[in-house]
Amino acid sequence: MGNISIILGSNRSGKSRYAETLVSQLDGEKVYLATMIPVTEENRHQIRKHQIQRQGIGFQTIECPYSIDQCDIPLDCIILLEDLSNLLGNELFLKHRTKQAVLEELLTLSEVCKHLIVVSISGLDKKMYEDETAFYIQQLNDLNADLIEKADFVVEMKDGHALIKKGGTL
Repeated sequence: MGNISIILGSNRSGKSRYAETLVSQLDGEKVYLATMIPVTEENRHQIRKHQIQRQGIGFQTIECPYSIDQCDIPLDCIILLEDLSNLLGNELFLKHRTKQAVLEELLTLSEVCKHLIVVSISGLDKKMYEDETAFYIQQLNDLNADLIEKADFVVEMKDGHALIKKGGTL
């Protein structure tokens, strides 16, 4: 199994930029696994922002909003999955799959790559929401916890600063 890393943080905490910086320091074929399905202008803006940020790093971009274990991924590459919250939402609400199925997809993906670096939102409180949103947040929090347990390297981003929670380096 390849090395698994998870970069956590709130929206606009710097987690994507940090993950891209980590990947840029690694040798090997780099794959940006994009999971967002753009439905709003804000989504499209975020996608453009991330495309600009990762220029010059040498990523091959693969759009795969669900069923990531079925994507055509080069063997022994470095994968930056952006991001777990989108992937989980797509799987839960579009494909009616479970959090456990998403975790299994991630673990399957980690077996064919050298490094799997996952970006995910953290710090959401399900008590602030109702019904479907509260369910989704609980599933995301649980999936983050499951992935943290499996990960070799865990970073929590706070105001642009990386706090290493597990592991020392990639």
